[in-house]
Amino acid sequence: MRPIPTALKTKDCRGHTRIAAAGIVGALLVLGALAWWFTRPPPQVPAPAVVALPALPPAPANSTQPRGPERKEALIDVSELIKQELSAEQLVAHARRYLEQNEAGPAFLLLRKAARQGSGEASFLIGRMYDPAGFEERLSPFLKARADRAYEWYEQAAKAGFDGASAAAEQVIAGLQSAADKGDETAAASLAQLRKSTGVR
Repeated sequence: MRPIPTALKTKDCRGHTRIAAAGIVGALLVLGALAWWFTRPPPQVPAPAVVALPALPPAPANSTQPRGPERKEALIDVSELIKQELSAEQLVAHARRYLEQNEAGPAFLLLRKAARQGSGEASFLIGRMYDPAGFEERLSPFLKARADRAYEWYEQAAKAGFDGASAAAEQVIAGLQSAADKGDETAAASLAQLRKSTGVR
């Protein structure tokens, strides 16, 4: 048998070595890719965009919703009273009873119905609920006093012939004028608007 030349043996060994090395490198690359795949951090999911909700509309200035710790029973009672065919005098009497209990919301509902029936007293009492002079939260269903609304209700009471209503309306104007003279811009604006809408001087 003819012996294999030494040069061929060396060349063949080198070829096997290169193939083995290439195989090892390939295996390492595959292992590295697998390791990266399984250990990579989870993809970052963008947070949902925050959409601003529209602001709630403000409550109307003449809102009749009662507030404060008023009894639920009182609201049920007043709804039944309003359904009945009561006279303005009877409605005012019931309203005063609620006011004595510091339940201004039910009282206002009764007074409003009585005022629609022509009661000057009811209009006057509603005016007091708005009047900045002596405004008390426990005696009013409103969040704040409003001189313009107080004046309007006092004027309505005066037209119905209720004693003291005209004087109360004049006091509202005087109070606004005094505050405006002291630099109260809100009072000045209210007075100007009131004079424009009613023609009062």
